[in-house]
Amino acid sequence: MKKVLGIIVLVLALSLVSVPAFAQTAELSLKYWHAGVGGADLWVADYQVADKLDYPAHGYYDYDFSKEKLVLQPAMGGSFILSGSYFLSPSTSVAISYWGLSRADTVGVEFIDKYDKEESLEDEDGPYWRYRSYMLTMPWWEIPWEFYSDRELWTGYWDFDGKAVLAAEGALSMSALDIAGTKTLAGSGWEVGLSGGVRRAVFAQDQSTGLELSGGYFDDDIDDIEYVDSSSEKWNLDLDSRLDITAIGPQVGIEGKYALGNKLVLKAGAKAGILFGTATSDATWSVDNWDYEEVEDSYKWVLDGFADVSYTATDSVQISTYDLSASLGYQITEQWSVEAGYYASLWKGVPSLRFFKYDPEETCPGDDPIDYRCDSKKATWEQPEVRDIVTSGLTVGVNFAF
Repeated sequence: MKKVLGIIVLVLALSLVSVPAFAQTAELSLKYWHAGVGGADLWVADYQVADKLDYPAHGYYDYDFSKEKLVLQPAMGGSFILSGSYFLSPSTSVAISYWGLSRADTVGVEFIDKYDKEESLEDEDGPYWRYRSYMLTMPWWEIPWEFYSDRELWTGYWDFDGKAVLAAEGALSMSALDIAGTKTLAGSGWEVGLSGGVRRAVFAQDQSTGLELSGGYFDDDIDDIEYVDSSSEKWNLDLDSRLDITAIGPQVGIEGKYALGNKLVLKAGAKAGILFGTATSDATWSVDNWDYEEVEDSYKWVLDGFADVSYTATDSVQISTYDLSASLGYQITEQWSVEAGYYASLWKGVPSLRFFKYDPEETCPGDDPIDYRCDSKKATWEQPEVRDIVTSGLTVGVNFAF
């Protein structure tokens, strides 16, 4: 972003030097923009934690679930809007402006399941056993997956302790570079300008999600698992997905000023554009299985099985953008002024990230994605519907005219 700002400032300076005979006035503006991003959230998983009560004498189970959702959300943060205008005549100007932002987020959860075969309880329904059970629903596995209720599938033995770590991180960046010519109409205390030009927009977003399952025996410290002989097992499931978009197209706008007094000015503007470009998707899905085996007189994790599926595609895109701004300016001197306001940019039709999806009937006849019958190579890549992404927030800035 600093490099782009430097290029813009250099272009503005060279332009002022190169057209001194035509430029009557010029103006530079720098605004701090505290903006949030909406519509770009990435769903990681829904998970449920339950106390599973087993009443063998009565032949039934009882569950007490608590549900939570994990979502990657771009947070509020600081950005900058830089613009410059050259007036070739009192009513004609050329302007260039740039804004950009970057956001990141991380989420995660850890599950620990300690099996205690000595724990036997009793209530009004009789004796029962209590287990901790977990369920996951993820984009690539839409069936609620109760992975600890049948730990024998992946830990070797029912009475093993289990541990799972689900972690995800995501990043987003977007920017817009506008070049436009404006024709201004003026009256007593007011100005209205009509503009036409071009916008270049760049959008990038990525997501990385990993789920690790392992089983062994807990020692006295519940945060540590003691893995034993070749019965211990570990699974890793990872999804990495990235989307890059570059688009360019025509843009029109309107802006106005109204004097509220000798030094106070109310400003407002709106721009709309239709951009055409390409969207590149890159994604990788991997699953690996590890056994705890003896290697050279010591036990180590040894890779037992591995699957890796990649996806790459470049598609044409059409994105509509709409920008709104409003501010209140105060003239300090003839050259310097400050202003505070609000700026919003709406991008409609932004593609979504691709994700890997199992088809339980075709690729995974079992009830969990680490079933030995799952065939990752026969699964499909899915892409949710296009999104409307809006970034908006308060601005404060300074203007210099010369």
